[in-house]
Amino acid sequence: MRAVTDRDFDQVVEQAGRPVLVEFWKPGCGNCRALMRELERLEPDVADKVLILKMNVEENFQIPSELEVHSLPVLALYHRGT
Repeated sequence: MRAVTDRDFDQVVEQAGRPVLVEFWKPGCGNCRALMRELERLEPDVADKVLILKMNVEENFQIPSELEVHSLPVLALYHRGT
């Protein structure tokens, strides 16, 4: 799973050319790690259909704040950049 940051998030999502699934997570979150393992397992099977990304909310504040991410893990699905 590719990690994205506040800096490159919009560009990556807009240029993906397919739907994008983003997991918002933080290192101390056990449920986040469990979900990430499942997404990593799923990724090879759907890579041509869906781009799966992750964003660490302890290192990136702007995008999680705009999306009002208050509890974790959170999944966000983007289609055609929105």
